[in-house]
Amino acid sequence: GLSRASAEVKDKPNVILIVVDTLRFDHLGFAGYPRPVSPNLDRFAADSLICSNARTAASWTSPSIGAMFTSRYPASLEIQNMKQLRLDQRFVTMAELLKNSFYRTYAIVSHRFVDSEMGFAQGFDFMDEENCQGHSHISSKSITDKAQSFLKEGSQTPFFLFLHYFDPHYRFRLHDKFDYYPEYRGQIPRDGDISIEAIRSKAPGNKDDLKYIKALYDSEIRYTDHY
Repeated sequence: GLSRASAEVKDKPNVILIVVDTLRFDHLGFAGYPRPVSPNLDRFAADSLICSNARTAASWTSPSIGAMFTSRYPASLEIQNMKQLRLDQRFVTMAELLKNSFYRTYAIVSHRFVDSEMGFAQGFDFMDEENCQGHSHISSKSITDKAQSFLKEGSQTPFFLFLHYFDPHYRFRLHDKFDYYPEYRGQIPRDGDISIEAIRSKAPGNKDDLKYIKALYDSEIRYTDHY
């Protein structure tokens, strides 16, 4: 019966899945990157299994995380372009599998590409979408604060917690505590964020601008790693 199944799952491990959108493996310290942008992840990696030959199934958010959730290639999920983002309900997700095994399932996401409207809430008891406010929104601190609140609540059954961080995604923003190119004096403004259009127009012809864009990206990584 239900009570017996609940008792059997009681001692199963909790599962926390942390996904950082558009975080390059080769910009992490434990992967050999010289700039110290990932001290917390480096400490975590030191006592972890690292799959150094892992590859994403797609080059953008919805199909890559959809593939991660379902163990299916994006082509079979039919998420092919920006007009077809929704994860169809007929595909079984890891959240559904764990919920059916009496896990409490909770998601905290930071972009609409993985929100409930796009079908990614299936299997979750609750999906927190408060931080789905667009590419310029800074969300890492809020995601972590919400995760800590969830953990402090405690749970009578094992839980699956999905945390989705988005800050390293463009638009790239400079975080003053983590400025890796303070001497930059180029045309890209230091007091605002930078769009992908600016990257495309400025980077190819100016190595100094490209160096600064990389420094902005690293500032986003370090900010995310901090939280």
